[in-house]
Amino acid sequence: EIVRNEITLSTSTLDELRQLAASTGELAPQIEVPTLVIQGKTDTSVRCQDTRALVDRMNAENTEYVEVDAGHMLVAHSGNAWEEVRDLILNFVNGRNA
Repeated sequence: EIVRNEITLSTSTLDELRQLAASTGELAPQIEVPTLVIQGKTDTSVRCQDTRALVDRMNAENTEYVEVDAGHMLVAHSGNAWEEVRDLILNFVNGRNA
């Protein structure tokens, strides 16, 4: 929401972001490495349904999707979700190295 209210972007930058999002969906099936996707349940910048759609296009065998009680800035140290996000990442990485 801070981004939406306080940062001004040119239309060309917004168009580049739109194109990036479109290409991400097209390239998602090619991802072959283990991937952890963490989505904030209350994110108003990236909707959960859009992230789920992207994850559905990825190689499910290598992908783990988790929604946490957070907004867009879910990795902010001051946020309530930071410890949960940190633990999810550590468990994902350590589980892959076991």
